[in-house]
Amino acid sequence: MTVVILKKDIAKLGSLGDQVSVKGGYARNFLLPYGFAVEATRKNVKQIEHERRMLEKEIRTLEAAANLDKQKIEKITLDFTKKSSESGKLFGSVTNRDVELALKERGIVVDRRNVSPSHVKVVGLSTVEVKLFKAIKATINVNVIPEYIVEEKEEEVVEEVVTEEAVTEETVTETEE
Repeated sequence: MTVVILKKDIAKLGSLGDQVSVKGGYARNFLLPYGFAVEATRKNVKQIEHERRMLEKEIRTLEAAANLDKQKIEKITLDFTKKSSESGKLFGSVTNRDVELALKERGIVVDRRNVSPSHVKVVGLSTVEVKLFKAIKATINVNVIPEYIVEEKEEEVVEEVVTEEAVTEETVTETEE
């Protein structure tokens, strides 16, 4: 058995800085070459402890930043105008990418993979959850405003009839003169 210090969290084995006993081949062929662990010497123990303290400090700052972003996000209501029929059925949806870009415009950076649900397909007010950091999640209100589309064919037919009547009136006035 070989004693090693883990440099990363490894499932079913331990977390960063833990001293674990593993079989020699596992340490020699996997953990040490891939940089997941180092041999347990006094120098390495001190170095790993220092890295652990630095990582914990960085995690605390990231958590504080995530809490600030959470407070900002929960005050926001994002409005999206999407094309829909007169009955209120959306043509398409508000995607997680739309939410990411809208937040980015407001100075909050999130990854679209952390936005759920990934599609909002209903008109009106909906809630979307954004995972900011580990267990810190924020809820955003998303308001989908319908942009009604009237059948374009009906408008074109009306315009054609009006232009034909205008042309006919012009030709009648020319022939009367």
